[in-house]
Amino acid sequence: MTADTHHSPKRLHFSNSETPQPLAELTVKADTSTTLLGRPATVCIIGESHYLSCPPLRYFELCSCAPLRTDAVTISLIDRATHSFSFENELISADTVVTIDSMAPLPAPETVTLAHRFGERAWTLLDCQEGSVETYHSYPEHDRLVRSQTTLRANDSL
Repeated sequence: MTADTHHSPKRLHFSNSETPQPLAELTVKADTSTTLLGRPATVCIIGESHYLSCPPLRYFELCSCAPLRTDAVTISLIDRATHSFSFENELISADTVVTIDSMAPLPAPETVTLAHRFGERAWTLLDCQEGSVETYHSYPEHDRLVRSQTTLRANDSL
């Protein structure tokens, strides 16, 4: 991550919204198609972290080291902490839990949906299940591992 941003980020910005982020504005390192709640979705590892796009559910999740132009939850990478936030539209409810802790072993890259190595110990990994997305972002320069888990639930109108 520091190889791409040329600085050592101290904050992460998370946005869950109904509005897509134009991919042309992101530096996509890796992407793949998947499904969430039975609907087609795309997950991307970007130069600034990760992006999840599920247009049929009108759900878009962006995590970035750079400040966002949308409403976002800003989290310090320096402090060990757990943060929770929620998103809801008429189709789904999404609950996200972000945990920041000391570096720890990561899942093996071949066992997750998508992985990208940014440096010797700097990785982003995304693991998608039918109703959840789990991410791992390692920041060895801060001795930090950021793990997020977003759980999606269909609302009655889906």
